Amino acid sequence: MKRSPLYVLAAALIAAFALALLPTQQPAAADSHGGSDTDAAEVIHEAMEALGRKYKQVNRNLKDPEKTPESAELLAEMIAVSVEAKAHLPKSATTGDLKTSYRVIMNKLIVALAKAENAALAGENDKLRAFLKEAKGVKGEGHELFITEE
Repeated sequence: MKRSPLYVLAAALIAAFALALLPTQQPAAADSHGGSDTDAAEVIHEAMEALGRKYKQVNRNLKDPEKTPESAELLAEMIAVSVEAKAHLPKSATTGDLKTSYRVIMNKLIVALAKAENAALAGENDKLRAFLKEAKGVKGEGHELFITEE
């Protein structure tokens, strides 16, 4: 299903507008709003679990080009979940450098997911596949920094 450039542009502008609005909401971050570290950890964990499930579904959808519009919707949901998770800091992000690294990694993830969504909206599954791979690389980068061995 080929989308016109105007359709892709409109979808990208709508997504950008939605992303611009999301960070203005008051986050329930434990580090800056009086919640507990457990609350932030739980929000982040749930967000990452949801991202994993949706990522797997998008990957499965790549086998069927008819499901590309469904993938675009899943990717939009993944962006929203990522923005929500970014508003919280992991317990291990105790120093300024780690706090900054967490935000940078989450921004990279959001950008990779937005590019993947745009590719899905344009029906460009090869590009979608590449951007999903990019998002998976960001996931590895984040896990390397923030998932502690117990």
